[in-house]
Amino acid sequence: MFRKLKTLINSDTADKWTAMYKLLSENNCLDKQYSLHTENIENIDNLSIDDIYARLTWILRGERFCEGLFDSMLENGTIAKLIDRGIQLC
Repeated sequence: MFRKLKTLINSDTADKWTAMYKLLSENNCLDKQYSLHTENIENIDNLSIDDIYARLTWILRGERFCEGLFDSMLENGTIAKLIDRGIQLC
């Protein structure tokens, strides 16, 4: 699944937010209690799979309240680092 996400963020897909949300949702990877799991995330290298899903969910949901959050996290490499960590763990 993380490899599909990696392909997605590196593609020419115009609406990466919708595509990522759909992919995570279809694979039951959206964390409904994401807000409980994102407080102490400082070092991506120490995250578990569940932490990664929580953080990706937080970023996707955060776009609703803070326009541009998703693009910012995509541009600064945070989303890529989370996905790379997921690939590393799988």
